[in-house]
Amino acid sequence: MDIRPTPDTAAMVSALNVLFEPTDIIELRAFAKGRKRTDAGYFDADHREELAAHAARLNNTGAAVYITLNSIDPQLLGRYCNRVQEFADATATDANVTRRRWLLVDLDPKRPKNTAATNEQVAKAKALASEIYAFLRESGWPSPIVAESGNGFHLLFRLDMANDDAARELIKGALIGLAAMFDTADVQIDTAVFNAGRITKLYGTVATKGDHTELAPWRLSQLVKVPAREAVVTPEQLQALHVVKQPGQQPTHASQPYTGRFSLPDFLNRLGIDYEHDRHDGRDRYKLEHCPFNAEHGKGEAAIFQNANGALGFKCQHNTCAGHGWQDVRALLDGPKETRQPPAMDFTGLTAGKGQGSAPQADTPRFNLAERTAARLFKGTPPAQQWLVEGIYPLGKVALLASPPGVGKSFLALDLARKAAGRYSSDFPAVSFGGIVRGYGRTIYVSAEDDEPELHRRLYSLMAGDAMPDRLHVLSLPDVGHFGVIETDPHTRDLRPTAAWLALTEEIRELADVRLIVLDTLQALSTGDTNDAAAVQPLMNQCSQLAAATGATVLLLHHVAKGSTKEIKTALDAAEAIRGSGGITGSARTAYVLWPPSDGGRKICETLNEPYTEGAIAIGLVAKANGAARRDRSFFLRDSTGLLRDVTQRYQSLIGDDAESLQAELLAAIGSAWQQGAPFAASHGTNGLHTRRFELPEPFHDKPRPWFDEQIGAMFTAKQIKRAKQGRGFNLAPFEAVETPEELAA
Repeated sequence: MDIRPTPDTAAMVSALNVLFEPTDIIELRAFAKGRKRTDAGYFDADHREELAAHAARLNNTGAAVYITLNSIDPQLLGRYCNRVQEFADATATDANVTRRRWLLVDLDPKRPKNTAATNEQVAKAKALASEIYAFLRESGWPSPIVAESGNGFHLLFRLDMANDDAARELIKGALIGLAAMFDTADVQIDTAVFNAGRITKLYGTVATKGDHTELAPWRLSQLVKVPAREAVVTPEQLQALHVVKQPGQQPTHASQPYTGRFSLPDFLNRLGIDYEHDRHDGRDRYKLEHCPFNAEHGKGEAAIFQNANGALGFKCQHNTCAGHGWQDVRALLDGPKETRQPPAMDFTGLTAGKGQGSAPQADTPRFNLAERTAARLFKGTPPAQQWLVEGIYPLGKVALLASPPGVGKSFLALDLARKAAGRYSSDFPAVSFGGIVRGYGRTIYVSAEDDEPELHRRLYSLMAGDAMPDRLHVLSLPDVGHFGVIETDPHTRDLRPTAAWLALTEEIRELADVRLIVLDTLQALSTGDTNDAAAVQPLMNQCSQLAAATGATVLLLHHVAKGSTKEIKTALDAAEAIRGSGGITGSARTAYVLWPPSDGGRKICETLNEPYTEGAIAIGLVAKANGAARRDRSFFLRDSTGLLRDVTQRYQSLIGDDAESLQAELLAAIGSAWQQGAPFAASHGTNGLHTRRFELPEPFHDKPRPWFDEQIGAMFTAKQIKRAKQGRGFNLAPFEAVETPEELAA
């Protein structure tokens, strides 16, 4: 009868004492079998037996149990102190490693996914480990610790290196070099274990991959050979492996600088991880057989994404991989981006009106239009719109915020940026522009006008004693040097992105979970005439590409034409008030306009029982939206800090629910129009009350047609008004009025 192995706590404690110093803090990490759950805890030297007991308990449930391999920040003990936290939301990352102590050479036999290795497969891994052991000893390397991982073999060589980029590249190159020399069709060296925060099997626990069978049984992981402590592997020894290759073999892609035009299919082929392709949320998705950073993260848990504009992304569902993005995946094969030599940038088609009708170049990507049918692209129900601010600003799109100078759009946008950054102690649920903030993450505020001291003062007043948000990134061009988005090529006279803009967008794309990018202002970042569509369109295209690549709202702050807000009655009026070429508004998914009331806000201040000061009131409206959005107006009152606070609910409660007051005001307006010889028609149409509602006081501007019908019906019933026959139609008149204005005048 085949008996399953059980965890050995004594072996665990022995292994911990071999791998770690007495002063080291160790992270225990367990992945529940068949579920997306991570348990984690931190233990000091006095509690290693407790660590082993927890590990055995978790391992007995089928969980795979690991430990961090390198020295980590001792302050992490305060996260889960000598205990295990179920569903842990934080685990050690590369940044938490204080010193690199071990080089792990992990030999894993090839086999079907989610199965344990057969005895024959383990024997092949052991044979290859012996071969590598002998080669490195002959090369002057110290003796390694040899361990059986349960499904393969480990060689652990001592190091004493800083946790920096240089060490990372040395270790990565050494693993790639060993793999190039020793990988076989049956056993491979895992080249992805070079990162500092790498975890490894806790020796003494059982490897529980798949089900325990006679052919592929579960095994106890264990130390096989522990030599006397010797010297550490030197950087020179690691470097020597970078150039080692089999006779006649070409250097691997991974060991060479990237020099060509990037191809995702080629990259996936070089990555060597099986994948399935489908479409998800309008993007190409490549679901990887396993995560490139941790093979324990299986199929469906890690994927590479490509947007329609070519922008790439990566996501693994596990918390331990939360810090890894596309650039980290790319670096596994092609090295850091600083070492790559990209081809000359192609700006074909960037300039509006240039090159139209010309034949495509040989390397122009195909659209594959024949395959892009609605039946293939759109499966099931469409994805719901994701919002930064519900009903106002959608995520992944370009948005405009326009107002006359001095209204407060910059302050309001900065307030939105700090709220979306999501690290403050009050004002939840966060509200901005009259809508609930739904998108939380990193935010970037690029100011082309205000310097850092001014931004500091503004944020200080907004935070009201709370800590400054650590996910709000601020770039002040007066401090770092001004630049525009687009420039003219001195040779071709074509418009192209500036080098500074490309550098900025590259840095933004490398940040995880960006939700908002504010550019203050469009005019200051533009090097051309914003009234010229040919000059504006390339800038707007760049912003659209950035929004699509990051999934963030790119909010452009802009101005309205002088004097245009005096006549704003409708959303169309507000859209037409935005300064510059129609290409600005046309390229934005949403446009929001702020303006002061025609009377400066005196009447609204009176209703709110607030002292009137110039600029105290602003009105806001979604002037343009493609798709669902709020269509009503918001009312803002400037507070003592200078921020516009949304008082829409308060204002509407004072004027909107007082039906008697509004009815009296409406009755007076009907009587006044009758007396002035310009009565309101008793029917719907160009002369009806709803159509002419902007001639009425501000509270009536947002009222729908049914509301007017209801009020008129009530006034008819109360015999306050009547229909007066005039010409071919009927107009609204006070009940006691004579039939015609001429008779009234007589």
